[in-house]
Amino acid sequence: MFQMLSLVEIGWLVVSFISLLFGGYFDWKDRIIPDKIWLFQLIGAIVLLVLWYLNSPPSVLIVLVGINILMGILFSLVLILTAVMALGDVKALFCLSLSYPLLVYGIDPILKMPDIFPSFFSIILNFFFLYILLSLGFFTFNFIQIIRRRDLFHGVQGSLYLQIRVMFDSINVSTDRLPDLKFYNPAEIYTEGAWRLDTPNFDGMMTDEEFEELERQEKAEMFEGIKTTGKERIWIRPQIPGVSVLLLTFLITISVGTVLGPLFTSITSFL
Repeated sequence: MFQMLSLVEIGWLVVSFISLLFGGYFDWKDRIIPDKIWLFQLIGAIVLLVLWYLNSPPSVLIVLVGINILMGILFSLVLILTAVMALGDVKALFCLSLSYPLLVYGIDPILKMPDIFPSFFSIILNFFFLYILLSLGFFTFNFIQIIRRRDLFHGVQGSLYLQIRVMFDSINVSTDRLPDLKFYNPAEIYTEGAWRLDTPNFDGMMTDEEFEELERQEKAEMFEGIKTTGKERIWIRPQIPGVSVLLLTFLITISVGTVLGPLFTSITSFL
């Protein structure tokens, strides 16, 4: 059943979609997103919020918008300080908390969250759900390779925990393919005369320049190790375009609804 949307609600949808669309394009293309995209989203969001407020919305919605923006700020700060997400992805999330401050549906969603939940919460739940699917996809692919009796960890040192963890975010490829690949990080390193599984070390905030330099060093050391040992296969961690995933998250949220919403609602009902 279609609902009438106000001009401000349409503006929230349009500004968010355009920003994520262009951001996702540049993220997919070269993993570098121009800041002017987020500036456009930020300015558009502020203008729309002012227009929305001038229309005297109910107090409960004003509080909900405030909570949504506060969640965006706090979540973004945590991501920046822990460096668990690329800076461009963090900017997109923060701007989205402003440009999509309330859940707006052109049609009634199949999977609906209670009205008291901020839209940012639904975005995060859907984003989390997509990354669960992605991780399960990696694991399934790697598990099938093992079932086919391919020893993916031959000559690689690492605990069972590290082996399982790597299977959820990495793939094992021929070293001959590496020159043709662009967006990845080594998931194993050559150190002290042996190849060892390597997982990301989130030791705080890094600038884009520092991250690029660290990535360059890691790849240089990897290729030097391959040259020294003649290694034929290696674990690499593909760099997933986060803003592209966030664009898909947004489209799912405004159409299908909150995928994990019913599960979350069921759990909270027992608390």
